[in-house]
Amino acid sequence: MLSLLAPPRRYRWNYSAMGLDISLFVLALSFASSYGLLPLFVSHLSDSNLAVGAIPALRAATLLPPIFVAGLTERLRRKQPFVLGVTVFERVPYLIMAVATPLLALSHPTALLWLFYALLAITTFSAGVAMPAWLDLIARMIPADWRGRFFGLSSALGGLLGVAGSAGAAALLARFDWVVGIALCFAIAFVCLTLSFICLVFAREPVEADNPARPREGTAWRQLPAIVRRDQNLRRYLAALLLVTAASPTAAFYIVDAKGALGLSDGTAGLYATVLLASATAGNLLWGSLGDRIGHKRVVVAGALCTGLAPLLALMVRDPRWGPLGYGVVFLLAGLATSALQLTALTFIIDLAPAAQRPTYVGLANAAQAPCALGAPLLGAALADARGYPALFALTALLALAGAFLVARAVHDPRAAGGEVARAEVV
Repeated sequence: MLSLLAPPRRYRWNYSAMGLDISLFVLALSFASSYGLLPLFVSHLSDSNLAVGAIPALRAATLLPPIFVAGLTERLRRKQPFVLGVTVFERVPYLIMAVATPLLALSHPTALLWLFYALLAITTFSAGVAMPAWLDLIARMIPADWRGRFFGLSSALGGLLGVAGSAGAAALLARFDWVVGIALCFAIAFVCLTLSFICLVFAREPVEADNPARPREGTAWRQLPAIVRRDQNLRRYLAALLLVTAASPTAAFYIVDAKGALGLSDGTAGLYATVLLASATAGNLLWGSLGDRIGHKRVVVAGALCTGLAPLLALMVRDPRWGPLGYGVVFLLAGLATSALQLTALTFIIDLAPAAQRPTYVGLANAAQAPCALGAPLLGAALADARGYPALFALTALLALAGAFLVARAVHDPRAAGGEVARAEVV
């Protein structure tokens, strides 16, 4: 049984340390969910859909930095010190929000809202800067045939903890007024992020042999158009990512729509975050194992399908008599979609990339999504204001299902023939 859950002995220390880093990070975000607590927080400070839409738009800022730091990351002999230094700025904003919320929420709500946006931008920008180095670190620490299970099991453990965490967050919101409840959630999130940081410190970075082929920054930038032109498989995958990414931010509007359409309280609406985390936890176990066995491309397709089915169902569950149960299924699908797409964002791009160019491919994949990830939430908010949530949900379902079809029919899985097969179709 141990052989199914843990890799060979020489990998187990890092498997555990980095796995706990991820698990505790997921637990932290269960207290400050982009689909639960953060939209509720913003809805208390502003009644604008645009204000809610700014949350996934700012979260998408994490997609921009990787392409700018890819060259630097490839030249770093050691990645861990860089990751540790940058990720401090990813975690401290939660402490600041825990202190600022009770001080400003009632007396200066607009100032608090802008402070929140600024801190959210800092944490997501820092995550984006650290991402290529962190993912390359994982790729060097964990063997290829264990990465799906590594990400799946560690995210699943985080999800199990997060189910309790999101239930705790809902209980805090139900017991205290919204100011105190949300401030406590931010504080607990920071504590969990601190524990996650300690695990990252204790990981052991493997020594890398000298690589004389590391490009200069300018050289790396000049190579990007050539990589995209040469790698047909990458082009198709990036096109599909654009479609799915354009649909994904809709999930931030589900909880606001459910609360308004079904007349739910903050505490009741907050329970949907528990459903989302529970389904994401189950999804991490399922997708990680399936990805290692049948290829991560199929997990991409499954995640895109769930992304498209969730808004279709949201169109049909607006009756207060049975809508609360139906919306639970919406969040179940959203959790499965989130876990699938987050897992494959870390695994499938590694499968596609040559080992020496992993940071560059990660940067390209993130940069390609950035325009849609940044613009879609704001355009979606404008569409919701003008035409209502049903119009938004119908459009995003169409985009996600089109993305699923493109991946299924046009993207080649490099591992389809078994092992490390040829990378991509080259034209």
